[in-house]
Amino acid sequence: MQNYFKVLGLSYKAIRCKKRDIDAYRMDLLRDFIIKLSKYYTICKADPENCDFVFVFTDESYINRKDGLKKSYFSEDANDFNRSSSKGERLIILHAFTPKGSLAECDHEEKPVDRIRWDGETPHPERHPDDFLTCETIWKASSPTGDYHDNMNSDMFMKWVENDLIPTFERLNPGKQMILVCDNAPYHHKRELDSFGSMTKDDVVLTASLVGCEYIDIPLTETRHKWLISDERNAHGVDIFDDGITCRIAFFPTEFMARATKLNPFVPDSDELKRGVLGWI
Repeated sequence: MQNYFKVLGLSYKAIRCKKRDIDAYRMDLLRDFIIKLSKYYTICKADPENCDFVFVFTDESYINRKDGLKKSYFSEDANDFNRSSSKGERLIILHAFTPKGSLAECDHEEKPVDRIRWDGETPHPERHPDDFLTCETIWKASSPTGDYHDNMNSDMFMKWVENDLIPTFERLNPGKQMILVCDNAPYHHKRELDSFGSMTKDDVVLTASLVGCEYIDIPLTETRHKWLISDERNAHGVDIFDDGITCRIAFFPTEFMARATKLNPFVPDSDELKRGVLGWI
């Protein structure tokens, strides 16, 4: 068979997989996260009291202060009602819930506290006089029309997380971890780092250094594998994974800024570096 393949002009060599971009790598991370999350949810649902984590669900909604029914019952000779056609100011509502109910402490009547205080037309969320904690908050939108998500931003959301969500959760669930479930609104995942997609290799190295990156995982190519075989001392400190196609190397900022060549097989190229740093983060 080998001779026949040679007659056909075919040569026997290693298979090179198609290069995968960073978006494909990101989808792998997302898939693994969802699988892991579903496993946790199954465990939590089976025995919620003995779990060391709690699922918390959050979302935003809105209501207009002068909203009302568009239809009602009237006598035959009347169909007018003494009400303004304006819907009034739009109020943004934000809260969090667990499988047990709203994430809020209960008052002396065993009801979830409502700490909202009103001053004329403007809502002013304030701490409850009895120092009860709740994730409930509400504020007046800057515009009564359009998509209410436009009236929300990451700074407001993170302020709610720090001042309301985390303190309330920790008081009601001491010693437990929170798994926060929310939708894909942009302000739910504020970037502390710029997107790697538009960064140069030097920029990625600098960013990775600032966040304290310790190692990255890169493909174990044929060239790298041959280099390891010839380098019995393993001077690069490379760890090979059980899958045989991935290896882990220590993060060296100065070396990684150099160009990836066959003489420097463990210097990652730009895409490998981005995937590696993203995986470490």
